[in-house]
Amino acid sequence: MTEGRAARNPRPWSPEDVCRLAEWAGTRTVEAMAWTLGKTPEQVDNAAFLLGLDTAMKCPALEWCVECAAWRTHLNAEGRCPVCRLRAGIDAEAARIADEISSLTPEQRAAFDATESGRGQKTKREPYPPRPNARTPEEAHALHAVEVEGWETAYLQREYNALKSRLKRVRRANGTNPRAKKPREG
Repeated sequence: MTEGRAARNPRPWSPEDVCRLAEWAGTRTVEAMAWTLGKTPEQVDNAAFLLGLDTAMKCPALEWCVECAAWRTHLNAEGRCPVCRLRAGIDAEAARIADEISSLTPEQRAAFDATESGRGQKTKREPYPPRPNARTPEEAHALHAVEVEGWETAYLQREYNALKSRLKRVRRANGTNPRAKKPREG
Protein backbone atom coordinates (compact mmCIF):
# COMPACT_ATOMS: atom_id res chain seq x y z
CA MET A 1 0.00 0.00 0.00
CA THR A 2 1.40 3.36 -0.94
CA GLU A 3 1.06 6.57 1.07
CA GLY A 4 0.24 10.09 -0.03
CA ARG A 5 -0.07 10.70 -3.73
CA ALA A 6 2.25 7.86 -4.74
CA ALA A 7 0.75 5.71 -7.47
CA ARG A 8 1.06 1.96 -7.94
CA ASN A 9 3.51 2.53 -10.79
CA PRO A 10 5.21 5.78 -9.77
CA ARG A 11 6.89 7.93 -12.35
CA PRO A 12 10.70 8.01 -12.40
CA TRP A 13 12.62 10.69 -10.53
CA SER A 14 12.79 13.93 -12.51
CA PRO A 15 15.64 16.44 -12.11
CA GLU A 16 13.13 18.75 -10.36
CA ASP A 17 12.25 15.98 -7.88
CA VAL A 18 15.93 15.42 -7.10
CA CYS A 19 16.47 19.16 -6.57
CA ARG A 20 13.47 19.34 -4.22
CA LEU A 21 14.71 16.31 -2.30
CA ALA A 22 18.14 17.91 -1.90
CA GLU A 23 16.54 21.20 -0.75
CA TRP A 24 14.10 19.60 1.70
CA ALA A 25 16.34 16.92 3.22
CA GLY A 26 16.60 17.53 6.95
CA THR A 27 13.94 20.24 7.02
CA ARG A 28 10.88 18.10 6.23
CA THR A 29 9.93 14.63 7.28
CA VAL A 30 10.42 11.76 4.84
CA GLU A 31 6.66 11.21 4.84
CA ALA A 32 5.95 14.85 3.94
CA MET A 33 8.53 14.79 1.14
CA ALA A 34 7.13 11.51 -0.17
CA TRP A 35 3.58 12.82 -0.22
CA THR A 36 4.58 16.06 -1.99
CA LEU A 37 6.78 14.30 -4.54
CA GLY A 38 4.27 11.52 -5.21
CA LYS A 39 6.66 8.81 -3.98
CA THR A 40 6.67 6.31 -1.16
CA PRO A 41 8.76 7.00 1.95
CA GLU A 42 10.97 4.05 0.98
CA GLN A 43 11.64 5.59 -2.44
CA VAL A 44 12.54 8.91 -0.83
CA ASP A 45 14.85 7.19 1.67
CA ASN A 46 16.55 5.20 -1.11
CA ALA A 47 17.03 8.25 -3.33
CA ALA A 48 18.41 10.30 -0.42
CA PHE A 49 20.82 7.49 0.45
CA LEU A 50 22.05 7.26 -3.14
CA LEU A 51 22.53 11.05 -3.24
CA GLY A 52 24.33 11.04 0.12
CA LEU A 53 21.66 13.19 1.78
CA ASP A 54 20.76 13.04 5.46
CA THR A 55 16.99 12.95 5.91
CA ALA A 56 17.11 13.14 9.70
CA MET A 57 15.30 16.23 10.96
CA LYS A 58 17.77 18.92 11.99
CA CYS A 59 15.41 20.18 14.66
CA PRO A 60 12.78 18.53 16.82
CA ALA A 61 9.12 18.55 16.02
CA LEU A 62 7.57 21.72 17.36
CA GLU A 63 4.57 22.13 19.65
CA TRP A 64 2.21 25.10 19.82
CA CYS A 65 2.29 27.06 23.09
CA VAL A 66 -1.15 28.52 23.67
CA GLU A 67 0.09 30.94 26.33
CA CYS A 68 2.58 32.83 24.14
CA ALA A 69 1.13 31.78 20.77
CA ALA A 70 4.41 30.49 19.33
CA TRP A 71 5.91 27.23 18.10
CA ARG A 72 8.24 25.77 20.76
CA THR A 73 10.57 22.78 21.03
CA HIS A 74 8.79 21.33 24.05
CA LEU A 75 6.05 21.97 26.58
CA ASN A 76 5.93 20.78 30.17
CA ALA A 77 3.08 18.72 31.67
CA GLU A 78 1.08 21.92 32.24
CA GLY A 79 1.47 22.89 28.56
CA ARG A 80 3.93 25.74 29.19
CA CYS A 81 7.05 26.39 27.14
CA PRO A 82 10.43 27.40 28.64
CA VAL A 83 9.89 31.02 27.60
CA CYS A 84 6.52 31.24 29.38
CA ARG A 85 7.98 29.59 32.49
CA LEU A 86 10.82 32.12 32.55
CA ARG A 87 8.40 35.02 32.09
CA ALA A 88 6.29 33.72 34.98
CA GLY A 89 9.44 33.41 37.10
CA ILE A 90 10.43 36.98 36.24
CA ASP A 91 6.99 38.25 37.26
CA ALA A 92 7.15 36.30 40.55
CA GLU A 93 10.66 37.62 41.34
CA ALA A 94 9.57 41.20 40.59
CA ALA A 95 6.60 40.77 42.97
CA ARG A 96 8.88 39.37 45.71
CA ILE A 97 11.30 42.28 45.23
CA ALA A 98 8.44 44.79 45.51
CA ASP A 99 7.24 43.11 48.74
CA GLU A 100 10.72 43.11 50.23
CA ILE A 101 11.40 46.72 49.26
CA SER A 102 8.09 47.85 50.74
CA SER A 103 9.05 46.28 54.08
CA LEU A 104 12.36 48.17 54.31
CA THR A 105 12.59 50.96 56.86
CA PRO A 106 13.41 54.42 55.46
CA GLU A 107 17.02 54.08 56.65
CA GLN A 108 17.39 50.61 55.12
CA ARG A 109 15.78 51.86 51.91
CA ALA A 110 18.20 54.79 51.66
CA ALA A 111 21.20 52.50 52.19
CA PHE A 112 19.87 49.98 49.71
CA ASP A 113 19.16 52.63 47.07
CA ALA A 114 22.67 54.02 47.48
CA THR A 115 24.23 50.63 46.73
CA GLU A 116 21.77 49.81 43.91
CA SER A 117 22.25 53.09 42.03
CA GLY A 118 25.66 52.07 40.62
CA ARG A 119 24.92 48.42 39.92
CA GLY A 120 24.46 48.63 36.17
CA GLN A 121 27.77 50.34 35.49
CA LYS A 122 29.92 47.73 37.23
CA THR A 123 28.65 44.70 35.37
CA LYS A 124 30.70 43.60 32.37
CA ARG A 125 28.28 41.29 30.60
CA GLU A 126 28.49 40.10 27.08
CA PRO A 127 25.96 41.99 24.97
CA TYR A 128 22.85 40.12 23.91
CA PRO A 129 23.23 38.53 20.51
CA PRO A 130 20.82 39.93 17.94
CA ARG A 131 17.44 38.24 17.76
CA PRO A 132 17.33 35.85 14.77
CA ASN A 133 15.73 37.35 11.68
CA ALA A 134 12.96 35.70 9.70
CA ARG A 135 14.13 33.33 7.00
CA THR A 136 12.89 33.12 3.45
CA PRO A 137 9.79 30.99 2.93
CA GLU A 138 11.91 28.33 1.25
CA GLU A 139 13.94 27.79 4.40
CA ALA A 140 12.59 25.72 7.24
CA HIS A 141 10.19 27.60 9.51
CA ALA A 142 10.93 25.14 12.29
CA LEU A 143 14.64 25.97 12.37
CA HIS A 144 13.84 29.64 12.75
CA ALA A 145 11.36 28.94 15.57
CA VAL A 146 14.01 26.92 17.42
CA GLU A 147 16.56 29.74 17.04
CA VAL A 148 14.08 32.33 18.29
CA GLU A 149 13.14 30.16 21.27
CA GLY A 150 16.81 29.73 22.18
CA TRP A 151 17.36 33.48 21.93
CA GLU A 152 14.27 34.28 24.04
CA THR A 153 15.24 31.70 26.65
CA ALA A 154 18.79 33.07 26.98
CA TYR A 155 17.52 36.66 27.12
CA LEU A 156 14.91 35.92 29.78
CA GLN A 157 17.25 33.69 31.80
CA ARG A 158 19.68 36.60 32.21
CA GLU A 159 16.85 38.89 33.31
CA TYR A 160 15.52 36.25 35.72
CA ASN A 161 18.98 35.68 37.23
CA ALA A 162 19.45 39.44 37.69
CA LEU A 163 16.13 39.68 39.52
CA LYS A 164 17.03 36.76 41.79
CA SER A 165 20.30 38.49 42.66
CA ARG A 166 18.47 41.73 43.36
CA LEU A 167 16.00 39.94 45.63
CA LYS A 168 18.95 38.46 47.51
CA ARG A 169 20.45 41.93 47.97
CA VAL A 170 17.11 43.39 49.12
CA ARG A 171 16.67 40.58 51.64
CA ARG A 172 20.23 41.06 52.87
CA ALA A 173 19.53 44.78 53.39
CA ASN A 174 16.25 43.94 55.11
CA GLY A 175 17.76 41.17 57.23
CA THR A 176 15.19 38.67 55.97
CA ASN A 177 17.35 36.37 53.85
CA PRO A 178 15.82 32.90 54.39
CA ARG A 179 19.09 31.17 53.43
CA ALA A 180 21.35 33.16 55.73
CA LYS A 181 23.40 31.07 58.11
CA LYS A 182 22.20 31.33 61.67
CA PRO A 183 24.81 31.84 64.40
CA ARG A 184 25.58 28.77 66.47
CA GLU A 185 24.40 28.65 70.01
CA GLY A 186 26.80 27.48 72.49
